[in-house]
Amino acid sequence: FLPTFSDIQFKVKTRFDSRHELTIIGIAGIDNMKLNKDAGGTEDRDYILSYLPVIQQEVFTLGAAYKYYYGKSNLGLYLSHSYLNNRNTKYLNNDETSDANLTLKYKSVEQETKFRIENISRIDRFRITAGMGAEVPFYTNNTFQKIYTINPVTVNYQTDLSFLKYSFFVSGSYTSADESFTAALSLRTDAATFSDNLSNPLEQLSPRFSLSYRFAKDMYLNAGIGRYYQLPPFTALGFKNQA
Repeated sequence: FLPTFSDIQFKVKTRFDSRHELTIIGIAGIDNMKLNKDAGGTEDRDYILSYLPVIQQEVFTLGAAYKYYYGKSNLGLYLSHSYLNNRNTKYLNNDETSDANLTLKYKSVEQETKFRIENISRIDRFRITAGMGAEVPFYTNNTFQKIYTINPVTVNYQTDLSFLKYSFFVSGSYTSADESFTAALSLRTDAATFSDNLSNPLEQLSPRFSLSYRFAKDMYLNAGIGRYYQLPPFTALGFKNQA
């Protein structure tokens, strides 16, 4: 195959004054793959060309971060949107002259809009962080596929998914004056409207605790324990049986 990868990124950061700061970041990529039909001639290459689909993909993330500094503390507001469009296409014997040769046409779109508010305060040797976040994901999948087995099967699959995720978190850490010892304790909870099992944030509590001690120059002893919750990928959350 003949791949073409195109990428772009930018970052703009400005401070309006000593207390207000704004950062905007954008990252995007376009992947376009074509089959090199002239690369055949041997059994293994012909086999690869017979099943390898044409893959096309676009992805981008655009985000903004605003920070307000007051005293020894700062308040942060974060907003971002990410997008992924993935397409796979395959024709029997790579013959695109007839729609009857189409064996695979796959398109999935994953999008997420995220918002987070976070406050960080410093009191002597302590650092306290608290905040909340919200995410709205969107997922669609349209798949047409012909599977050639003893009994050929045609898959015509469509699904779409959207729900709300939200979280609350608080953490505190202590660092000794010589910075040789650090202790951190945090608590986070997540919930989602995807199902009734996930709607109660008290059922997804994630406590974490860690210690770090420097016993020699550039040598540390670290220990930590915690619990972590994570939703399955969109391909699993959005799956449904065909009608």
